Amino acid sequence: MDSLTKQYEQALTLSDWSDLNTPDKDLIYNSGIGSQRKTMSGVSLVLGLDQPRVISYHASKSVKLPVSAYRFFKEPHGKEPVELIAVVRDNFYDLNCLISSSHELNFDYSIVYPELSHQELVEKFAKAVSYNPKYASDYSSSRDLTWYKDYTGNALIEENGKLYIAYHCHAEGIRKLFDDEYYNFKSYTKGIKQFIFSPSGYAHLARSIDVIINHIMKSIYSEDK
Repeated sequence: MDSLTKQYEQALTLSDWSDLNTPDKDLIYNSGIGSQRKTMSGVSLVLGLDQPRVISYHASKSVKLPVSAYRFFKEPHGKEPVELIAVVRDNFYDLNCLISSSHELNFDYSIVYPELSHQELVEKFAKAVSYNPKYASDYSSSRDLTWYKDYTGNALIEENGKLYIAYHCHAEGIRKLFDDEYYNFKSYTKGIKQFIFSPSGYAHLARSIDVIINHIMKSIYSEDK
């Protein structure tokens, strides 16, 4: 957390970074920076946060793109300071967001992960067996959830009889922020302070950050009750 905070404080705003990194006009995806500048700045406006700062970068379609960080910081009276940094990268195909919090997180899985019905699970298992018969012999049934990651590359989280899909995140650009090139980013599980997920779009990204911030603040004040 301290490392991300330091990098955030030393970074350029998204607007300034974009002005200094105008792509070659001959590139097919040269509008990528301008488009992301608008959408990423829009998220900060919706959340009431400062404009994001560019703490890293990555490349997609030969275009240098920003890895932007949003920061929430508050010092509640009589409480420890609350800080949350959301690091976002968009490679034209999907979004990845790393959440780093000063406090433990215990919000509902449905906030960041889509639900998978049991019927969909059974159907997916049937496809897996059709694709490779080994799934029928290696796993006794669709309810043995370990097969799902082997087949799809994504993990399943089960809670209170419901299943949630934790999509695998490649996190180009975000990994550069850490000393270990192969830093093991974790999916969200209750009680952790840092995780990575793939929002379905910028609306989902903004809603997730907002809900997580509110969750932290409510949990802090509920400690007095």
